[in-house]
Amino acid sequence: MVRRLVERIMKPEKIDYSREGVRVLHVLAKSIPALNGYSIRGHGLIRSQKSSGLVKPLALTSPFYPADDSMSIEATFDGIRYLRSMPIMEAAIGPLRMKILGKSGIGIGTDKSVARRKSQSIIENRNILSQITLALSYPFRLALSFIDEKIRMEYFRGIILETIRDYEPDIVHAHTPFKV
Repeated sequence: MVRRLVERIMKPEKIDYSREGVRVLHVLAKSIPALNGYSIRGHGLIRSQKSSGLVKPLALTSPFYPADDSMSIEATFDGIRYLRSMPIMEAAIGPLRMKILGKSGIGIGTDKSVARRKSQSIIENRNILSQITLALSYPFRLALSFIDEKIRMEYFRGIILETIRDYEPDIVHAHTPFKV
């Protein structure tokens, strides 16, 4: 089994570039219209592939940046379609997991004010009692953050598989970071 896997890696299947183009699904953490180095580099790479005429790219953006409204609206830029995994729908993950995402303060892609209000209240309440409460609640908040990340990763995995089934890409290019 391992030998066959090594042989496949050493002798990868040849891609037929003679047909209408190789379908490549780019899985991204963030993408344009968000303007940062990550999204600009990713779009540049995808745009270059498209302009080669050999590649038919499609992009999918992760659910890890819910505070950015642009990550929840499907869009097309420079002829490249950007699919979104936000907002997270309760029907996809269940009511309990949805409540956990709501409690974590990170957001689910529809209300970015929750995370802001939470961080603002921490900054404003600098009395000794709030500092003690904050320190004592740290393990709980850390665990909640870990659970939140696991829920988002599992959800994103499902969205990626669904996108692969729907669009049948020849190649899936997972960009950084490790969550993607």
